Amino acid sequence: MKKIYFKFLFISFSAIFLTIVTIFYLGYLKREQLKKDRLRFVEIEEIYSIIKENFPLNNSKITLLKKIEKSYNVLFYIKTVKGFHYLSDKKILSPDLRSKLIPIKRLQKIKRHITPMPFDMKRKIFPNKEREVKVIYYIDSKTKILKGIKLRNNEFEIFIIKKPSTSFTAAFFGLIAIFFILFGIIFLLIRKWYVNPLIELEASIKSIESNLNSPELYSDSSGTLTPVFNALNDLKKRIIQEINSKEEMLRDISHDLKTPLSRIKLAAEFIENEKIKKGIQEDVKELENLISKILDIYAVKREDCRTSLKDFLKKIPQKFENINFKIKCNENIVVPICEEDLKRVFYNLIDNSIKFADISKGIFIKAEIKNNIVEIVYKDCETRGEKPDLARIFDYFYKNDRARNKNINNGFGLGLSIVKKLCERYGGNISAEFSDCNGIEFLIQFPINK
Repeated sequence: MKKIYFKFLFISFSAIFLTIVTIFYLGYLKREQLKKDRLRFVEIEEIYSIIKENFPLNNSKITLLKKIEKSYNVLFYIKTVKGFHYLSDKKILSPDLRSKLIPIKRLQKIKRHITPMPFDMKRKIFPNKEREVKVIYYIDSKTKILKGIKLRNNEFEIFIIKKPSTSFTAAFFGLIAIFFILFGIIFLLIRKWYVNPLIELEASIKSIESNLNSPELYSDSSGTLTPVFNALNDLKKRIIQEINSKEEMLRDISHDLKTPLSRIKLAAEFIENEKIKKGIQEDVKELENLISKILDIYAVKREDCRTSLKDFLKKIPQKFENINFKIKCNENIVVPICEEDLKRVFYNLIDNSIKFADISKGIFIKAEIKNNIVEIVYKDCETRGEKPDLARIFDYFYKNDRARNKNINNGFGLGLSIVKKLCERYGGNISAEFSDCNGIEFLIQFPINK
């Protein structure tokens, strides 16, 4: 079980580690974005100096302005008294952008929002000779960082705004993609180490439920639940051993009962009272029939045989001449069961119909192939007495005494149990339901490739 705990801890710590790393990395990306989105004073000075050196501005200076925008990652709105207008992007003047910016005229009010400063705050941004320039600072309403600046005097009006950084968005979605890939890998590991073994375990348990003599349980491909599979295999072996020992004991007891029954049968011949003698002989005969039925159950052995179903069904009406059979088998179907065992299947079903159904209504048999499965439908009509419990009809010694008249039935409730065991031994299956003519309809299925 140590492997289970180790893999579980590995997956848990991996998920926690990825979550923590993602949170911290997103925080780092956010800080980097704020740095890139902040308009620094040193940038303002440099941009202003370049513009002043190239005054007066005209259309020939547009190329220079574009280079400045690209170098400093800013947008411009410039208007001069001599009629020069320059607008990098119409969004600069949009009400939506303006609503996100807070104008501040005094530098001290934004001191705490733009630190760490590239130089001393006491230093003037512009030389004394240009103190006539009016300055308005714009900070972002959410992040509170310096986002833009407006410079205005008698000659010009300049609005500089920092372009929004797209690197954070790209990095964010890239990280999310990596995050999903890593969690996909973790999910695949969970499926491989836990889900698939549990599915295999469920299939193995169902195989035991359907057939106790099925091969050994599937092995755990991942190794996670190997101890569980080994424990189930050991349990299955013990169950089979217990069942085999009980079956062997019952078989031996049934066989050994024949000797005292033979002695009782012989001793009964010397009884002079015919009434007592007849009663003892009937009881002995009933016990012999019961022992034969029990031994029939344990005599079921699978052999590699093939039987032509069409040829076999033709022989049934010859065996039971007083029953009206309606048989339909158009194809030359071959079933993977020995003819002798197929006889036992059908003869037990017919014997059951004789005892508990109205055979004057006839017995219907239909055989066909569906989806590589041979399906045989056996149906009788008008069940006499109370209807049986279909959930228990194949159980050993099941007899619905209230529905079965003792004068009619001298059976032991083993015929259908033998039928079911024979079908399962040859890889087939049998089920029962009430027929449309108030009888019982049996569906026998054999895989055609067995």
